Amino acid sequence: MGTSLKNMKTKSSLSTLNKDIFLTFKKKAMEIPEPFPIKKFRKTSWAEMEKVSWSDLNREDWRYTKYDAFFPSAFIYSDIDSTNISGLTSKDVSSGVEVAKYPEQPNKIIPFIQNNGRNHCFNDKWTFLNAALFNRGVFVEIPKDYTVEGPLYIHHIFKGKGSEFPLTFLKLNEGSELNVIEEFTGEPGALKEIISNTVINLEDNAKLNHVHIQNLSQESKTLHYQNVFLNKDAALQTHSVQIGSKILRVIQNIELRAPGSNLKNYGLLYGSHKQHMDIETNQHHKASNTRGELLYRHVLTDSARSIFKGKIVIGKGNTFCKSSQKNENLLLSPKAEAISLPKLEILNNEVQCNHGSTISSIDEDQLFYLASRGIGNDDARKMIIEGFFEGIIKKSATDYMAGLISKRVKEVL
Repeated sequence: MGTSLKNMKTKSSLSTLNKDIFLTFKKKAMEIPEPFPIKKFRKTSWAEMEKVSWSDLNREDWRYTKYDAFFPSAFIYSDIDSTNISGLTSKDVSSGVEVAKYPEQPNKIIPFIQNNGRNHCFNDKWTFLNAALFNRGVFVEIPKDYTVEGPLYIHHIFKGKGSEFPLTFLKLNEGSELNVIEEFTGEPGALKEIISNTVINLEDNAKLNHVHIQNLSQESKTLHYQNVFLNKDAALQTHSVQIGSKILRVIQNIELRAPGSNLKNYGLLYGSHKQHMDIETNQHHKASNTRGELLYRHVLTDSARSIFKGKIVIGKGNTFCKSSQKNENLLLSPKAEAISLPKLEILNNEVQCNHGSTISSIDEDQLFYLASRGIGNDDARKMIIEGFFEGIIKKSATDYMAGLISKRVKEVL
């Protein structure tokens, strides 16, 4: 009886917590002068959001991070944040590559909203909130059978204080190819509550190499979704690089919808001080003859804490799928903590799947060896960390992507 009352109290408090603040955000969003299709999209998303309860707090995937950690403490929209886009050539533009930025180009995002907005990419309270309140966004579509020449670089820069709701939409039509880097950075001391969603839709035979870098200030709280849909023979290679934020929650939902779809999912995480970093990745094989590979490596020092929750689901009747999942953790401090929870949900026998995790500390023999070569303790630790991450970084699709990831890691070590 006591537990039941406790749960009821939790649900009640969450359902009303900061309600006035969210309503203020809604009012502000609806006051923005923008075309009717966007207004309709916001209103529909808000209505769907109101149908979903906050009771997800009681689900296993929210066990380690407080569900209300990302609630805005006050209504603030920042006017000094910015999103920069670079990397497209005049040939890309003349060939039909569409890139629209919100709020600068509201009319150009209408086709994305109308054609792609209901692609099951909004599926819980937070993603509906993001859709209803998004105040900055990037919308990209690559035409059929076109390969973008260079990497597209999307850079979200956050300053000052306030709440942000970035929305990124990447659509690759049949046979198209793209390399994209999406980076979130924050100035030191910038206090942000960020609820973001990156939606990726790959049509038949499309190929995307995607790098997501999160390096926000260690005063920020970040909830980031990545919702991905792979169609027939589509291929996605994605790198998740998490090195910032005080409290971080990343939720990946990846659907392999048709035969031949192929996923390579790599991630690295570096946590220090009292950072709390919660990573969840869900890989759902919804067709036969699909492939998935996942490797995440986490390094933690001081009193940092990471949680990795990985799940591979292969539905009944979806045969000849092959998938692997591994999370490796390196602890540099006795106060650091890593929790690793890989999981398989396999509903038939004709598949090849494996999963595992490791948690270890720096080998003292390695430190002794490096010290004997005249390398100081701090430099030795950095070399070991860089070597641990190297196995992830070298899997990058291009030398430029690998170089940028390596640079960002070195900057925080």
